[in-house]
Amino acid sequence: MDLPSKLDNTESVTKFLRNKDTSVDEIYNFVIDILYNDNDQNCLPYKEKFILELLIDRISQSSKLTQKFKQSEKTWKLFNFIWNKCKADSRLISVRSKVLSRLKFGEVFTKIFAELSAAGLYKNTELVDELLKTVDSIINSTRIHLSDDQNVMIINHLLEFAVKEPQYTTETHQRLLSLVIVFFQQNNKGNLKYDNKHRAEFAKLCLPNLLMAMEKHATPKIKDSLSSIIVQLLFSETDPDNVVSLIGCFSKAENASSLGESEILDLLRLIIPKISIGKLEEVAQILVSAFPQYSAVLIKEIAEMNKSLSSTFLSNLVEEALGRKDGDSHKLIIYSIRRNADICLKYTDKICELCQENSEFSMPLLKELFDSYAKNRDLDLFVKIWSDLISKYPGSIFESDSFIDYVSLKYVTLSNTQLSALVETEVNEYIGSPNQNPIFLLSICKGLLKAVSGSIQNAVSKTLLHNLLHLKALLVSLVALKGQYCWKLRFYIFSLFDVEELADDAKYLVNQKHENDSYYFFTMLRIFEQNTDLANDKFTKNLDSFYRKKSDSRFKSVLFSRFFMILEELLEVNKIKKFVEVFLKESNQEVVRKVFSNPLIQTRPKIMSCLIEECIKHNKMTNYLQFISVYAFTKTQRQQVLDLMVERLDDHSSMLIIENILKMPTYKSKLETEFDSLLKLARKGCQFSSIIVKIMNIHLQQPTESAKYIHQFTNSIAEVINKISPRTLLDSTDYLELFLLFVKDCTFNDPKMNTLKEKLIETAVKEITHLLSDTDNLSAENIEWILTFLTEINFCSKVEVKIDSLKVIVSQLGEKYTCHREMKLTIFRYICSLDDIYKPSYVIALFLVLNTRELDDTIDLYLSKLASREEDFLETWINIHKSFEESNPEDIESYIRLFTLMIKNVQKPTVAEKVKTIHRVFVSSISQIYHEVLKNDYLTKDIVALLNCLKTTLSTKTWIFTQYATELNLAFISHISSMLLNREDEHLVKNCYVELCQVTSSVILYQRKRISNRHHMINSVLTSLLKTLLARAHYIRGEGSLAFERLVSNLCEPNANNLYVKQTDNSSKDIEINNALSQIKSAMRKFIPVVIFNYITFYLKYQVDPSIKHELENAIFMMIDLLTLNELNYINRSLDHQSRQVFRNIYEEYKKFYKWNENS
Repeated sequence: MDLPSKLDNTESVTKFLRNKDTSVDEIYNFVIDILYNDNDQNCLPYKEKFILELLIDRISQSSKLTQKFKQSEKTWKLFNFIWNKCKADSRLISVRSKVLSRLKFGEVFTKIFAELSAAGLYKNTELVDELLKTVDSIINSTRIHLSDDQNVMIINHLLEFAVKEPQYTTETHQRLLSLVIVFFQQNNKGNLKYDNKHRAEFAKLCLPNLLMAMEKHATPKIKDSLSSIIVQLLFSETDPDNVVSLIGCFSKAENASSLGESEILDLLRLIIPKISIGKLEEVAQILVSAFPQYSAVLIKEIAEMNKSLSSTFLSNLVEEALGRKDGDSHKLIIYSIRRNADICLKYTDKICELCQENSEFSMPLLKELFDSYAKNRDLDLFVKIWSDLISKYPGSIFESDSFIDYVSLKYVTLSNTQLSALVETEVNEYIGSPNQNPIFLLSICKGLLKAVSGSIQNAVSKTLLHNLLHLKALLVSLVALKGQYCWKLRFYIFSLFDVEELADDAKYLVNQKHENDSYYFFTMLRIFEQNTDLANDKFTKNLDSFYRKKSDSRFKSVLFSRFFMILEELLEVNKIKKFVEVFLKESNQEVVRKVFSNPLIQTRPKIMSCLIEECIKHNKMTNYLQFISVYAFTKTQRQQVLDLMVERLDDHSSMLIIENILKMPTYKSKLETEFDSLLKLARKGCQFSSIIVKIMNIHLQQPTESAKYIHQFTNSIAEVINKISPRTLLDSTDYLELFLLFVKDCTFNDPKMNTLKEKLIETAVKEITHLLSDTDNLSAENIEWILTFLTEINFCSKVEVKIDSLKVIVSQLGEKYTCHREMKLTIFRYICSLDDIYKPSYVIALFLVLNTRELDDTIDLYLSKLASREEDFLETWINIHKSFEESNPEDIESYIRLFTLMIKNVQKPTVAEKVKTIHRVFVSSISQIYHEVLKNDYLTKDIVALLNCLKTTLSTKTWIFTQYATELNLAFISHISSMLLNREDEHLVKNCYVELCQVTSSVILYQRKRISNRHHMINSVLTSLLKTLLARAHYIRGEGSLAFERLVSNLCEPNANNLYVKQTDNSSKDIEINNALSQIKSAMRKFIPVVIFNYITFYLKYQVDPSIKHELENAIFMMIDLLTLNELNYINRSLDHQSRQVFRNIYEEYKKFYKWNENS
């Protein structure tokens, strides 16, 4: 830094600092590097006062020079530096306050924020961060005064920065929003409020950005405070009706168009509970006009809040929506007619006209229109409207199968009288005009068919069957009628009744001249499937001709999905082949998949044989084979398919098909009999590993019959192993991958095969390890592959292979690849796989030095093997604990992961003294973790993993938990639960809370005896979990509340199987169990009231989130159910007025929904 030659006295220093030509950077560097340097020889008394005065003087001036000063991050860094220096000295704090009294905060900072905004300097994250720290410091230590104009403008700029610059850190965003809250409260507390002018200005300038900032950057706590600002702004005590005017100002804001759906809904949700229906309609109208794209969701939100909107208001909305004809307008109409039936009747014609355009939104709108008529009990009126629509818009959505299916069930569940009258009217009309579309009658038949087919629940089914009986005569009378839609109607009538009941009508129809109508053939097939004697060759010829020349894809699909059984009866194999060929050629994959996946069609041998043969014949169709059960293939077909798939391994479906076929091995395919085919699978990668193992196991299960194949396999592997060298390694990897699968995953029942496997392992380990003695001819990738291979072999094998130079080889590799991260991890994995070569303390030390989660699985495997050596395992655990006591805070996560794995893998020693030692080290480990977690406020997914391990250990290794260990865990749970109150990681909070509840449940289930007189601890845990559940419900949600409910269930409803009772000669075990249960419940009644007191306190403090309400109420009801009437009265008398009212409401709900009584 270039400084004047002489700055050795006060005058020269002050002159230098006050000089207008001295830049901000020069001042900053001088102050930091020289003035506050430990070796500072300069003389500047009261330097803090001088520098603060200098800074305030510069930021208060208005000139180009001072503008640069205000817009430099160094200015504010220097201010914050001096501010912090003053904190340590009470004398300096007083000086600081006097200097700040000269600052016109409102005037200065309004201008600063405006200049930064105009110059786009809000993008300078460091500048903004330092400036906010300064503002935060000033307003927290000095009384400031802002005019309403200044207040609104500063808030406007703060929100503008928050919304415009998403690159800020989370901390900066939270500071911006916290300042917004502070500044708003500055001018809106007590009797001090914005006037109407400034409320309108705030609504226009600040409210849009406030909503966006709430949605994007606010924590739940800050969001609540910002929501309060909006409510306070919109609903003034002196002028509550001004909300409409303010929303009008808000809607005209320049940046209102940037608001998204969620922001507008947030605003509406704040308004709805506090406004009359008349004013709400005015507000809704403004919002719908300003944000037409969100109109549908706005009306839906109002509707779901059970606010009744007037017909006039909804009519205006619908009129406007009918003119737009987009997806949102359809939704708006749906919500409008759902809320007001008059709208439906008034606009039926226009709505139907909109529906006939058949967009993706037409069907939901049409269904809603129908539902509205159904609610109004105007179904007979809708029938007339429907018939007119069919005539007016032929082939439209009104006669689609999906709409007919939807309305059918509503009609057929009418009373018998209503339905009979409607059907009789429609039958008479149809008889008079047989060429009209009998849409209503078709819908009736479809609805009744659901009862016959049993596709709906029994209660409704009985009603339908009853109605069907009464309508039979009317419906059957239509069979003889001829008209354009007669065959469709006939098909549904014959589907409703057995052919035996309509024998004469069936014979009449069979003798009719055939027609090229899909439903003619469906009707005939329906008749023939009940009486094949009526079928004849003429029909099959007509069916063949129609199928090939005139039918559409839907007809073909229906034949194979509905009539496949009768097709197999009527057609010869060569005809079925032709039908199948056409079907596969003309149908899309989804249709074919549905047909093939039908388990019933797979029982028809002729059709399935033809389908499979056709798929084998054509390359494009082989992927359909994945949908067919292996039991539908003949043995020859299975062999053909396997041979085919070996040549098409690049096709994704080939793997699925091979896996399916191998469920029933053929023992003859190339894949099962040729080693080269197995090798081909290995070369395609690990996705075929399961298939390779399955083929190997097929042969290992029949060693005598497969002796030749096994011999070829083992000889090939042995030959490759014996000849392996750096030069041949690359060509050998496929063989060695096969060998690894053979060793790791195959099942060996034959002792001879097991011996052969062990010899191969011994040879392989020696030969391949020998390659590492000279690594000059091996690349790093090859060395990694070799080490990984040896690691896998060592972990899965019990064969001990002694190699004298092993340590030297590993050491040389470590020295050669000191900077190669992946190699170091691979070497560590290899070291872990070696038994009795390295001391456990060395392995654990390496793990701690490498410090990566990638090695957790490896150290887990290592410890699981070490656990069988009791002495070594126990010594290792003790050493880890000692090391943890001397560790640094940054190593805590590695130690917690290690302790978790030690607890997971520990085995109960055979010697009692060692059991006691494990008890001591287990308690010490948990105690040390507990201490470090609390000291460092450490809460991560490692703690969640530890809790999960403790939960499992409580049920599987109850011997490890002493009285003290159990109590220590409860204290640990209580404190971890409290730590969740200030965590913002939703995933961590939810998972940790669930684990806490489950660990506590396990303590209650498996260690209840140890906590029988420790109710104060259970009380503490329950209270802590209850508070966390209510306070963090937006993160914990249903999964966490369900875990809490189960915990309370385990506590209040003890499981008799987990109770220890000592049977005596004078009483049966059942009586003892009942006595034990009574004693437990009696003991719980002493502390449960305290939990309920705390629940009521938290209930009043926190809003109960709907996502946890059901499970939370059940938990509280279970506690209340334990208490006697006297104890309930005691709780009631102990509460204040407000709490008593809450308790009474809870008790009423308990009596209504939970308490058992004889009449329930």
